[in-house]
Amino acid sequence: MESYDKDRRFMAARDLTALISSSGEVSTNDETQRSLVNAFIKHIDDVSVEVQGNAISLLPTLVLQVTDTQLGMLLKSFCSI
Repeated sequence: MESYDKDRRFMAARDLTALISSSGEVSTNDETQRSLVNAFIKHIDDVSVEVQGNAISLLPTLVLQVTDTQLGMLLKSFCSI
């Protein structure tokens, strides 16, 4: 998800979106959720519009499935954009 190639970043984000959407839940492991939210935040700030759009499409699923701590971190990053 951190490749220099925007196509690889897009595909990684797309695969992650598909995985979360199909499984219906995000791991309850706090470290996993933190890593996922951090990756999501990076993709929101990505220079590629396609990568950003894919991250935005994941937002409704992600918000409903992460802990309040991770949700707070996500909202704080939105306030700083």
